[in-house]
Amino acid sequence: MILLNNMRYGFSMIMAIFVILLLSSIGAFIVNLSGKTVKDTTFQYRKEQSALLAKSYTELAIMGVTANDATSGSNCLEEITGTVGGDPTEGEGYEVKVNISYIGDNTKLKCSTSHILSTTEDILRDQQLYIIVDVFIRYIDFDIVSMATVTDATPRITYHRRTLQRI
Repeated sequence: MILLNNMRYGFSMIMAIFVILLLSSIGAFIVNLSGKTVKDTTFQYRKEQSALLAKSYTELAIMGVTANDATSGSNCLEEITGTVGGDPTEGEGYEVKVNISYIGDNTKLKCSTSHILSTTEDILRDQQLYIIVDVFIRYIDFDIVSMATVTDATPRITYHRRTLQRI
């Protein structure tokens, strides 16, 4: 009888250890899954934010080009740069660079030759001026690099948007 009671206690002890191990494994799985969800949500947020910034800077570039006359003087808008949401050299926020290239009669345009894409007068049928707006949004993925190790050589994620616009 004593032996049977000891076996019962031993079996109860093994079952308790098994249940504790099972619950701790499930808990570790839940913590791991929630960490991945937070990481994916942060990555998606940063990507969507950079897409919205690229759209906004495209509209800013178009407004800037229409406000300046590229055929007179040195009023040709060729580049826009900026930062949004913090200092990118410290790993925060976004770096923005906009390159504007012109397509049209190069004898009328007063831009630098590196930003004029056509070289003849009859390249376009409608003889209108077009621009190509390239927007580059750069940011750092915090899961790859810790904030303490941000340098110029730190890899950055780049979102690019190209738009062709008639002026």
